[in-house]
Amino acid sequence: DAIATAFEKTSEPNPRLGFLNECVERLDARSRELCDLRYKSDIKPAQIGQKLGMTANSISKSLLRIRERLRECINLKARQAGLTP
Repeated sequence: DAIATAFEKTSEPNPRLGFLNECVERLDARSRELCDLRYKSDIKPAQIGQKLGMTANSISKSLLRIRERLRECINLKARQAGLTP
């Protein structure tokens, strides 16, 4: 996934990254579509908005909420696995 690839480019390996794909799979179809358009296809929010009939601001806000949900999911899985924050 493009999101995982972006995280892999960081200098230090992060064991939490392993939870990302599972968390993305748990997203609803619309959220996965937005992630794919933004991070896999590298399309800017304004262009996504035009394509989907939404404003750039609403796309940006949606992506922000999606990233927050992914962060919460990863943190929960990390705690369950005994990883410290």
